[in-house]
Amino acid sequence: INAEYGDSANQNTPMARCPQMLLATLAVLAATQTHAIRCVFLHGAGGHTVAPPTTTDTESYWGGMEKLTKWTSRFCTSYEFNHDDTSDYGWTNTTLVSNYCELASGGTGVIEDTIVVTHSMGNSILGQGLRTKTCAINTDNAYWITASAPWAGSMIANTLAGVCDGNSSLPAVLGWLATAMNYCVDHRVRDGYLSLEPTDPRYKGLPEFVEKLIWASICGKSDVGVLSPYSAAFEALAAVTKFPEPNDGMVPQSSCLLPSPSYTANDTDLFYLADINHADGTMRNGDGFFGNDSPGKWLEAVSYTHLRAHETPEHLVCRLLLEKKKHIQH
Repeated sequence: INAEYGDSANQNTPMARCPQMLLATLAVLAATQTHAIRCVFLHGAGGHTVAPPTTTDTESYWGGMEKLTKWTSRFCTSYEFNHDDTSDYGWTNTTLVSNYCELASGGTGVIEDTIVVTHSMGNSILGQGLRTKTCAINTDNAYWITASAPWAGSMIANTLAGVCDGNSSLPAVLGWLATAMNYCVDHRVRDGYLSLEPTDPRYKGLPEFVEKLIWASICGKSDVGVLSPYSAAFEALAAVTKFPEPNDGMVPQSSCLLPSPSYTANDTDLFYLADINHADGTMRNGDGFFGNDSPGKWLEAVSYTHLRAHETPEHLVCRLLLEKKKHIQH
């Protein structure tokens, strides 16, 4: 490395230009043997536990730590998970918006040196925070990864009304799904889900605003998705809702896809259109076996491989030095 890049005594070498903050980060890297980066996971609709953020996935919204770290341990050196009431409050609620911005930015108001992963209505909440300038994101060093986003809402609100009032003509599996997803209270649809009504004028312009701030996005086009207890339930929900287009059982494809990027079936591309359902977007059901249903593999790819591809010369030199040090230690 020294032969190619020189040493830090030479002020014209890349190593000499490594910022002090990066050098401090290297100390953390040496201890953790991974890329030092803060990872924040923000859940979607259905949250009902209001509690301070945790450093583990205590409610297994994201599948639990054992499963989640399988795809994220190479780059996440710290984890933070929110716990907010997204069942009784909609995506424009000012308290929710403030809470999401507070955690994503680490209390500074600006999201930096962080990977933020949002799912479902969590995307809309953080998007609203950025649009209203409750917080900001530095896209030079922060990476926003979105999953199963309802940028234009969803027509499921009307379907859920029938589920919640106990319509006996509906498939029984929808009762299980209503409990699992916290759809109902007192035989009515909770306000969080009602806020997904696509006629809400506040959705106007939201996808166009957020797309320039988003690093990577995954959308689902299969209500069955990865085979799990959710498969039959979302298949039934989609059938009753009568979506006129491919969907993930809860969000239609056109609502999730951002306007400009080209989505592919390649699970290493930044914009991935997968055969997954709405629950699969949390990675809780793991990867499937049919090729185009790998949300976990995708998360790892866009967070690690693509971040490495954007290294500056200074970061490259420092990483090589670190890896040389780790090799010597082992």
